[in-house]
Amino acid sequence: MTTARSGPRRPLRPPRTGAGLVVANLDADHQFARALGLGLEPPRPTKAARARAGVLGRLMAVLAGPDDRLIGFAGTGDDPALWPGQSMPLVENDRIEATLAATSFAVTMPDPPNMPILPWAETRDVAALRAAMLRAANGRPAPSHRPIGHPVVDALWALAPPDPDTVARLNHRRHALRMAESMGIERFGAALVRSTVEVSERLAPDGDSRRGAAEVGAASCVVKAACSSAGRDRVWVASDGTMGADDEARLERLFARHGEAVIEPWLDRTADFGVVGHVDADGQPTVVGLHRQRVDAHGRFKGIDVPLGMDVGDDRLEALLGLRVGEAEALRGVHRAVGLAIGALGYRGAYGIDAWHWRDAAGRTRLQPLGELNARLSMGFLGRVLADRAVAAVGPVRGAAAVDATGVVRVASAAR
Repeated sequence: MTTARSGPRRPLRPPRTGAGLVVANLDADHQFARALGLGLEPPRPTKAARARAGVLGRLMAVLAGPDDRLIGFAGTGDDPALWPGQSMPLVENDRIEATLAATSFAVTMPDPPNMPILPWAETRDVAALRAAMLRAANGRPAPSHRPIGHPVVDALWALAPPDPDTVARLNHRRHALRMAESMGIERFGAALVRSTVEVSERLAPDGDSRRGAAEVGAASCVVKAACSSAGRDRVWVASDGTMGADDEARLERLFARHGEAVIEPWLDRTADFGVVGHVDADGQPTVVGLHRQRVDAHGRFKGIDVPLGMDVGDDRLEALLGLRVGEAEALRGVHRAVGLAIGALGYRGAYGIDAWHWRDAAGRTRLQPLGELNARLSMGFLGRVLADRAVAAVGPVRGAAAVDATGVVRVASAAR
């Protein structure tokens, strides 16, 4: 077995009873698409993409105790610590000698062989890994995870995993569109498309997407792969329907790889936000936190700003994040409605919604309260837990410095 360390290989030590396995399967979008029968098998990630996934996957250590193990992409460095004095769990390579033919992970079975698992997203591969561990343990269930002292994380470890195919369906962009429609949230002609021909039809003079773009003054529309995240796998086209050979070629590649996509007007976004929480064992949602998202001009994820020392109802939160009066409450309400809906469909675990400010054709700033739905963990969720644990471990000043040093999460504090 190889590890993400550079230097001599360190032997695996048997975990103590109650230790768990954290799975940083940040390629879950491709697994969702595969479960839904969409597109072609994705190519193996490039070295740069794997290194980026390693950096982001490293943040999942905030869910772990000192005896837990983390499976992630290589590139996490040599025993990184997320805050001073933290005991980092062993980091293993994501592609090891294959012992589970049906999965993209393959781990040498620990002793004891069955461990609780907490993944980035519940997928068929994770379910197969659980089943293999259960068989190796002769059907003995995994022991309860030893608490780490963070109530939300401990609650996630205690949840029974949801059905992976239900999770895949919830993470298809179609579901967020339906949720927005059910709550009366305008998406301005956004629709599911399966081919370049359908894109052209949506942008024809009488097409809904073209009319929606005209309503908001959008010069272009974005075509987003059905199962994708962090601003990846997108193609922009002119909202008046004019397309050159290069545009058509890019769309053809997108549909060949992903099968389905959503087209929507590219709004003039001025600020991005997120709300994260979880659905408990009874199907009830809880808001864990709000944060500001940093994205580039094409909506690609760059990082998050997490409020420090404020609960979700703090009066200072809106001003700190750039929200207007009443918008934090509105976002919490949408988050709760989404959580109740996906809980009724059987989902249990972490989830989040993305939202943004945008400027309409008259120059007014408006709130889009539901753009994306992530029925899985997210960087916003990990950032919230990281801030909590770092501050609890070393205090607010050193904790804030440690959080900022990740390069992904940044502290937002009224005191600073």
